[in-house]
Amino acid sequence: MKSPLAMILVTLALTGATGCNKKAQAPATVWYELSGTDGNLTGLTVIIGSERKTFAKDAYGATTIKASATLPATGPSVLPTLAVELPTPCGTKTIALSTKETAAEEESQRKSEGHSVYLKVTPSSPIPRAVDIWIDSTGDVALGSLTLKQGQNRVYELECQPSLELRSGGNVLGPLPKVDGSATKAVFVTTKDQCYVYRGVSYSKDPSAASSAGTILKGKHVYELDENVDHFLTPAPSATRGESYRMELVPVACP
Repeated sequence: MKSPLAMILVTLALTGATGCNKKAQAPATVWYELSGTDGNLTGLTVIIGSERKTFAKDAYGATTIKASATLPATGPSVLPTLAVELPTPCGTKTIALSTKETAAEEESQRKSEGHSVYLKVTPSSPIPRAVDIWIDSTGDVALGSLTLKQGQNRVYELECQPSLELRSGGNVLGPLPKVDGSATKAVFVTTKDQCYVYRGVSYSKDPSAASSAGTILKGKHVYELDENVDHFLTPAPSATRGESYRMELVPVACP
């Protein structure tokens, strides 16, 4: 039988060995967080290594956008793959994101004892102007090589072709409006035999700031909108906190 002192020494040796092994092990995965102040990145898909995430507004306001992903701690640097994807009628365009860190510095962070890497990113070239195209149908609506979904579709570089048509099920809904001027803020596309009202809703204590009667949309499939949409297919709320003005586009009975 071993003496109490010998047992203590064996226990200490085993504990020390286990502790050393733990300290020597690099983390299996690292949590990446990207942040930036270019609001034009909001909503875009960002490629972080092998992951695809979406840039979203910071919880504290619109001044910062963030995206995060968990990636293996070993392997090549992910900096060469940091980029955002822009949907255009002529295909997906990629714009690289740059950081102040070099690939070697990022790799050093990744392989250190820490489990997180924080990178501030900026687009390597300006994000081009986008136009929101709102679709009322769950069926496929195509614009060039793009398939648009129901709801809001933010599309970039609409001028990539001299002329573009919106199609559904092989049928032409209409030409895409010229949206390079400042008057057009969005486009509404309907595939249904349905009337809609497009109007501003005011939340103000000032009686003169009344909600607009709106414009009835009927008889066409494609409409230019001079203001973007805040509430689509669902009416704006009856009241909000504070004063504001919102645009709604909702179905109505045809007059």
